[in-house]
Amino acid sequence: MLVDEIVDDTFEGLKGLKAVDIRIGLGYTAVLLEDGRCGLAYTLHEQQYESCCVVPEAGKLAGRSISELVPWIKTQDVTACAVGLAAVNAAVQAFEKQILSLTTLFDRFLAVQNAALQTVLDKI
Repeated sequence: MLVDEIVDDTFEGLKGLKAVDIRIGLGYTAVLLEDGRCGLAYTLHEQQYESCCVVPEAGKLAGRSISELVPWIKTQDVTACAVGLAAVNAAVQAFEKQILSLTTLFDRFLAVQNAALQTVLDKI
């Protein structure tokens, strides 16, 4: 299943990263990582709540590692699932930065190669 692949493979390299703040709101859930990245997810509602204490771990989530939170995406509890998805969304940004870095390096490589080719062509 795709969710299993996301949890098992994608976040292996981010085990040590911790969430410094987790907010579960009426509309959105946010996970803020220690490196400043933040992920959001829609907060689903299964039922009307009589209080705002719908997560047993409320008040004790900050400081948990990303590898501890991401698997929550597989739970049947929709609020915990939103925490897991927000953690995924925050962590995915790390891979986007790596892709952008590789793209920048490739663009620079092409520029150098094109300049060298032009130098050769100018001499011909």
